[in-house]
Amino acid sequence: MAFFLRYVSDQGFQSGVANTAGGVIGAIDCTHVHIMKPSEFGDEYVNRKGKTTINIQMTCDANEKITSVDAQWPGSVHDGRILRVSGIQDVVRRYDGGVCLLGDSGYGITPWLLTPFDEPRNARERNYNSTHAQESFWPDETSFSHTLEPS
Repeated sequence: MAFFLRYVSDQGFQSGVANTAGGVIGAIDCTHVHIMKPSEFGDEYVNRKGKTTINIQMTCDANEKITSVDAQWPGSVHDGRILRVSGIQDVVRRYDGGVCLLGDSGYGITPWLLTPFDEPRNARERNYNSTHAQESFWPDETSFSHTLEPS
């Protein structure tokens, strides 16, 4: 099976920001897709679990429509680094606090990225985490269960 991945570079946040009145416009996450170890720089593709992967960053809108895919990173690269060098944060910042994304605890906290509490200390924080988990669309390895074959 072949996979074709591309980055949707529409500057209206990937179509969602331009049409939203504010608030949460979508989610962001990374997922690891297993690959055959490349002969060149192969160790860079070994992730923290010892698997050979590429780390793919994806965003989706509030309707769970995939709005961007960045599939250029070896498995050893942390999700936070991929986000920092992507154009996602620049696009969201243009809306001056009017919009935000949901992310998992692998990302740092920013004014435009809502992440769960690592250790909720009270009912309010537990409720926030529960709501966060229910409202999120998280791509995972089962979404990309096929091994990518080198060309």
